[in-house]
Amino acid sequence: MYPNLQTFYYRPEFNLCLECGASLKRSHTAWQKTITTLNGTAKVFNQAYRCRDQDLCAKPEQVYRSAYADGLSIPYYTYGLDVIVYIGQQRLREHQTIAEIHTTLRQKELPVPISEREVQYLFDVYLLLSACSHGQRLEKYRSEIEANGGIVLAIDGAKPEKGQPGLYLFRDALSGCRLHSAILQSADADSLRQELGVVKGLGLPVQAIISDDEKATVAAVAAEFPGKPHGLCHTHFLKAVQKPVYEACLLYTSPSPRDS
Repeated sequence: MYPNLQTFYYRPEFNLCLECGASLKRSHTAWQKTITTLNGTAKVFNQAYRCRDQDLCAKPEQVYRSAYADGLSIPYYTYGLDVIVYIGQQRLREHQTIAEIHTTLRQKELPVPISEREVQYLFDVYLLLSACSHGQRLEKYRSEIEANGGIVLAIDGAKPEKGQPGLYLFRDALSGCRLHSAILQSADADSLRQELGVVKGLGLPVQAIISDDEKATVAAVAAEFPGKPHGLCHTHFLKAVQKPVYEACLLYTSPSPRDS
């Protein structure tokens, strides 16, 4: 169904165990699935790691995996979070019908393989995500969170189109509990800091934070959780360094004046 499918392997954003500080080693594949986003379809593997020092670590069975990969889609769905947010925005802001949204997705420069019924399902998911609160869901995970020693806060932001509001999800990367959500008209540092304050108000110990490398997010995290370890998504890091590395390679391989 998907010829020449790209494959991506993700590993945790942290290299060291949050409990004892020892290095992590690969344990197994946490999950694998095909995910369709607005940028195409790919096979994604999320690699699970554990503490290398199994004899001395207080939590040798603690599993670490990529929070970025977990944020690409929600559990049990193969469409990306960006597709869900795009459908929600087209329905509520542009007032398109489900049939019109389906046509738009199918006619994009990179067509999204999706049925009209699936568009309706994903719109319902968008409504649930945009209205979610901690409430009983937090109570369901509280014992697991306490056993883990607190949360590793993962910040997932989906903004399919420039200038449009973005849906931000705040969740615990260890337990998977979704702690808070917000639709932000502007993802500036002050707005993000207010939402981080809501999470902070839950009273859960925060061990570390994982996010992309957007300046506003980095600044908001530093202001609200000073001194806490902040892991940045490897994918965004690699995208940031690939241009200067590419330019350096071109310079290195360019013929010298003596050769011309």
